[in-house]
Amino acid sequence: MTPMLRQNLTLWILVLIGINMRPLLTSIGPLLPDIRAASGMSYTLAALLTALPVIAMGVLALAGGWVDRFIGQNRSIALSLLIIAVGALLREIAPHSALLLSSALAGGIGIGIIQAAIPAVIKRLFTRRTPLVMGLWSAALMGGGGLGAALTPWMASHSAAWHQALAWWALP
Repeated sequence: MTPMLRQNLTLWILVLIGINMRPLLTSIGPLLPDIRAASGMSYTLAALLTALPVIAMGVLALAGGWVDRFIGQNRSIALSLLIIAVGALLREIAPHSALLLSSALAGGIGIGIIQAAIPAVIKRLFTRRTPLVMGLWSAALMGGGGLGAALTPWMASHSAAWHQALAWWALP
């Protein structure tokens, strides 16, 4: 594989990872009435579905450098993607509120770890194009958030149950 082809492939992988970082957060909002009705969650518990991942992301962003040094950057990225996928798959077992909250926490942990690692990867692999690639990474994050909010209601209307639409986000 040529160096240019390898760098372009790496760029596409980074974009795909970026797109996958926000649907776990933004897919909850459009289905919140269904989630509350099926699970019996109070408004306080339902708010934790979006607050827990954000808190975990903040805490793990601080520990991300340590995780990278402890298990290695490639392993921390792979582990993060696995944790995010498990978090999304836990939603298939829903509508139990404890599992929904666990899925939110797992997703936040995975996102927090990987978000600390990716900028270092971009700086290392795209030295001459760091600002451009960081901008593309940021756009992928925001685009994934928009896709999560926009596509989840459609997926829920084409699924047997609302929680299947949430679990579909494990695929990317």
